[in-house]
Amino acid sequence: MDMRFGMWNVRSIYGAGSLRAVADESSKYKLDLAGVQEVRWVRGGITAAGEYTFFYGKGNENHELEFVSDRISYIILKGRWCHIIVMNVRAPTEDKIDDIKDIFCEELEHVFDKFPKHPIKFLVNLTTSRNLTVKSTMFPHRNIHKFTWTSPNWKIHNQIDHILIDRKEHSSILDVQSFRAADCDTDHYLEAAKVRERLAVSKQTTHRVIRKGSIFKKLNEVEGKEQCRVEISNRFAALENLDTEVNVNKTSETIRENIKMSAKESLGYYELKKHKPWFDEEWSKL
Repeated sequence: MDMRFGMWNVRSIYGAGSLRAVADESSKYKLDLAGVQEVRWVRGGITAAGEYTFFYGKGNENHELEFVSDRISYIILKGRWCHIIVMNVRAPTEDKIDDIKDIFCEELEHVFDKFPKHPIKFLVNLTTSRNLTVKSTMFPHRNIHKFTWTSPNWKIHNQIDHILIDRKEHSSILDVQSFRAADCDTDHYLEAAKVRERLAVSKQTTHRVIRKGSIFKKLNEVEGKEQCRVEISNRFAALENLDTEVNVNKTSETIRENIKMSAKESLGYYELKKHKPWFDEEWSKL
């Protein structure tokens, strides 16, 4: 399943129509989720924004969202097989004092460490790495589609906003690109990533297998125990006439196969259960 995640430093959405402008641009570029920075809204709540739902301070039953500080927030998208954790981070600029930078780094480390290892973890808008890959610099785009910021006089352009992902999951991001045409009165460009969640698929086999739990259960029954004993006794009776100088490894393999065949004949097969479809109602709400 492909999704489009975006990030955007909007500087403020206090102005009339600012939130709707951000929502319209997100819809224009077909974003499923967008993390915005410098919103400058207080408290917390949920409000409609065009065809989107805007969370600021809390989530709903399908999404856990937390604002750790005015620079760090994250949302957990809950799915059937795994959860996707998206972190939205705005790092202090270089001119900030060291104390502010140190506090920011400590908060970020604390938030990052509390997440479990197995969900897919995205880190948005941070240029430091902790076993992460910077995906926003890896795709062959023109410079105009790499720059994320421009100076007020339009003479200086830079790539200062980045999308990072856990190195083990780096192939889940298929593309990252900036869009200069997206407009909400900010000097930062909208940056979007195309994401594909890769599910681990077990190889299906056509043969039937024996479940050990069922074997042990039947062996506790008098009838099952007797059937298995007779079956093994009959099969091993034929082994008494084997040459004593037969290869030990071959003999061991013969014994093992006879035990397996005896169990199969006397105890039966284990019927594999049908798996539920992975794309369920919870995923459709994302």
